[in-house]
Amino acid sequence: MKPSIQHIAIAVRDIEQAKQLYSGVLGVTVSETTDVPDQKVRICFIELSNARIELISPMTGNESLTRFLDKHGEGLHHICLGVADLAAELARLRQQGASLIDEQPRIGAGGHKIAFIHPGSTGGVLIELEEIR
Repeated sequence: MKPSIQHIAIAVRDIEQAKQLYSGVLGVTVSETTDVPDQKVRICFIELSNARIELISPMTGNESLTRFLDKHGEGLHHICLGVADLAAELARLRQQGASLIDEQPRIGAGGHKIAFIHPGSTGGVLIELEEIR
């Protein structure tokens, strides 16, 4: 696997406030906010020349992201790496004994297949894998 960085996610409490902050600080345009109901998050993206920054905030009922914000505050949440064949990559990780949050690919924002690797297997960093088309 030779992954690419798809995005770096920053957890925020108020996505609209964060959009204004980041667009002002970085001087870039921020995408429209999108609700992802099955993951109970609201997201938007900041397009950079070589990657994207995802702002992510919890919707009602998202206890894990709310707990994360309560424990760590706003800041780096996860890194998303693009892979060509997500199912094969998950199988390889399972064979190596990695702890997976998602045993099978699921559909994430924008209809992309995604899966998360548990931070216990990655030195404390939450990693999302996204199948690139």
